[in-house]
Parts: sequence; C-alpha cells; structure tokens
Amino acid sequence: MINPGQSFNVPNYEEIFLRRIWFFIIPFVVIIAGTGLYLLVVLKEYRATTLILATPQRVPEDFVRPIVTSRIEERLQSIIGQEITSPARLERIIKDFNLYPEEMKSSKMEAIVATMQKNIEVQTKGRDSGYFTISYIGKDPKTVTLIANKLASLFIEENMNFREQQAHGTSEFLSLELKAIEAKLEEQEKIITDFKRRSFEEERTSQQLPQEIKLAQLKNNLDDLKMKYTEKHPDLLILKRKVAALEKEVEQAKSRMEEEKKREGQPVLTSPAKIKPQISRHQDRVEESFNREQDMAILTRDYQNTREAYSSLLKKSQEAQQAENLERRQKGEQFKIVDPARVPEKPYRPDIPRVLLIGLFLGFACGGAGVFFREQMDRSFRDPEDLHLTFGFKVLANIPRIGNKAS
Repeated sequence: MINPGQSFNVPNYEEIFLRRIWFFIIPFVVIIAGTGLYLLVVLKEYRATTLILATPQRVPEDFVRPIVTSRIEERLQSIIGQEITSPARLERIIKDFNLYPEEMKSSKMEAIVATMQKNIEVQTKGRDSGYFTISYIGKDPKTVTLIANKLASLFIEENMNFREQQAHGTSEFLSLELKAIEAKLEEQEKIITDFKRRSFEEERTSQQLPQEIKLAQLKNNLDDLKMKYTEKHPDLLILKRKVAALEKEVEQAKSRMEEEKKREGQPVLTSPAKIKPQISRHQDRVEESFNREQDMAILTRDYQNTREAYSSLLKKSQEAQQAENLERRQKGEQFKIVDPARVPEKPYRPDIPRVLLIGLFLGFACGGAGVFFREQMDRSFRDPEDLHLTFGFKVLANIPRIGNKAS
C-alpha cells in the first residue's frame, strides 16, 4: 500500500476483500480443515458420573446418638483417598476390566495406576448439601460407565465398613475401659469392707474392756478438759456426769465382785499394774480411731469418684452399643445412588463445540490477517493520490472504471 494514511469507507473495504479474497479463503479453509482433521484423529475421552446422596439415620438422634460425626467432605477424602483410589484397589479394577491395554504393553503398573487416579473425580454439590458425584474419564463410553458405577458401589460399601468399624472400635474401647474401672471399683469396695470389718472388731474389743479402763480414760479426758475450759463449760459438765455414773457402776461391780470372792473364800486384790497397760493400749486405739476416720473419708471419696466415673462410662458404653447395633442393621446414615452413571453420548475431551468455535475464530483471524498483509505489500497505483505521492504529479483527470451492466 502506497498511501497508508488514506481513509477508507465500506465500499473500499469490500473492494479490497474481493480483490484479495483468496488470501482469506485459503487460510480459513486450511484452518477449518485442520480443526476437523484434529477432531477426527484425536483420541476422544468420555466421562461418566454417578450422583450419590447422604441420607440421615432412620432413628432420631435423641434416642440413639451417632458415633460417626465427621463431615461428609472429610469422609470423602478419607475413603476415596485411602480405600477407593488406593494402588492395590485400582490395580485389581484395571485387571478386572482390562483397562489401558495399550499402556500395559509399554508402561509400568505404577504409572498406569497414577493415570487412573487422575481420571477419577469426586465433587460435592454445595456445602452441607449431602450430594456428591463420582466421575471417571476414559476412552470407551461403556467402560467408563461401568467403572463409575463400580467406584460408587465401592464407596458405599467402604463407607458402611468404615462406620461399622468405627462404631465397633468405640464400643470395644469403652467395654475394656468399663471392665478396668469395674475391677478398680470392686477392689475399692473390698478395701472399704475390710477396713470397716477391722474397725468394727477394734470397736467391739474396746467395748469389752473393763469398766476400770473406761473410767480411767474418762478421768484423763476430764483432766484435759479442765485445763482448757472452765468448770461451767457444757462439755466439762457432761463428762463429769459420765464419770460419776461410771464410778457408780464400777463401785457396784467391785461390790458384787468382793461379795462373790468372799463367798468363794478368795482374797480381794486390786492390781493397778495390770490396768495401766490396758489403759495405754486403749488410749492408742482412741488416737488411731481419728486416723481411721480420715482414712475412711479418703477411701469413701475415691470410691464415690470411681463410682461416678463408672456410671458415666457405663452410659457411654450403652450408647456405643446402641450405635453399633444401629450401624450393623444399616439404620444409620447411609449413602445411596440417586442417579447412576449412564453411557455418555458425547465425548468429554476434546470439547467439540469449543474446538470448532476456536477453529472458526482462528480461520477468520488468519484469513483477515492474510488479506491485510497482502494489501500492505501491494505497491500498485490504485487512485490519483498514489500517483501524486509517488511522482509528485498533479492528476488533471481521472477516468473511473466502467463495469459491464446488463442492457
């Protein structure tokens, strides 16, 4: 083009396009033909999708609390990642369905399994909706449908096993803990029973001591109280009355004993040396009784804590057994196939409409570019302005092109 600054109107563009039409048609046809050839030659991949719904448990949670409380997304990642798409599981599926026959000839099983893992897609339908899809992408429409339905069945099966195992594991753990704390509770009960038996025997033994020992003990206590309180203190007055009453009983007992010995002709002797050791032992027992009360309080407190823990654990164990029965009878949360995978009619990859649209766009773009560059390279004279710019001559007359018209 000699005059690039020339202004153009619609007729000018039409004239240029018609003059350079082959520079538009040839690239356009080549690109469209190449696009069609690409769609014919490229390996088509199909995608089959199974829609699965999570249904809530059939028994209200107020009656039976579920063991599995994790979110659906977490279980999806766990089951799909660890079970469904595990190399061992996918290797069995590949062999059962004779997948990737060409790759099996030249590639290792690890690479084939990795390829299959990439072709499996799991997507959730909205947050907390309970819907999700399992898809598989492959070359044969019928095969991808079978694989998608197989993966969905495996997922439902693994989810049931996962819930049953978790419920069984929880119930088993609580049962073992319950047995352990039950054994501890029985041991504490035995300790408390033995402790009470010893205390009772010691108390009975102290009740069988002679009246003189009890009287001596009360007098010692009375002396201690006199050092602490005044004569009008209630505790001191009560103890004095007990001492007086016991002295009276002791005197009466002595009188009866003396009369019996006189009748039998035996001497009446009083041996303080024999009474003092008994009084000392009795004082030790009284002091030990306070320690026994403290020990008993500690044992009782520990026993009550253990009993409360046992009651709480027993309740949890019963709930876990109910939840395990719920899962075993398939009354808990379940997944069911809402829309099974169907044989796809159109390939998933490549996207034919998209590829055709891209090819059409490239055809127009390359054809237009061909026309533009060819027109820019043209150095022929097309109008008076081109002649004037080239030679500097002023054009005096211009004869327009005369076209042939019908008479």
